[in-house]
Amino acid sequence: TPPEYANIDTAFLLVDVCLYCQLVDLMDRKPDLVPAKSYAQIYADVRRGVDLCHCDGVIKDVVMADPASYIDEDPKLAALLIR
Repeated sequence: TPPEYANIDTAFLLVDVCLYCQLVDLMDRKPDLVPAKSYAQIYADVRRGVDLCHCDGVIKDVVMADPASYIDEDPKLAALLIR
């Protein structure tokens, strides 16, 4: 059987957590709006959806076309990375 907990060990997985929590909240408050699925299946669907968005470039291509709209420059970043 799959584990009852997901290992969230990188900031990249915070997207999964946010989406999953929103879906769980929606499912608990308005179950008629969400297909009848287990919490585990909802997480699996979120994980798969996020993976698909990242692997086909649908997110990266948009960001790379205009990085200044998505990335804030921090003048202190270079000093942090040099340490």
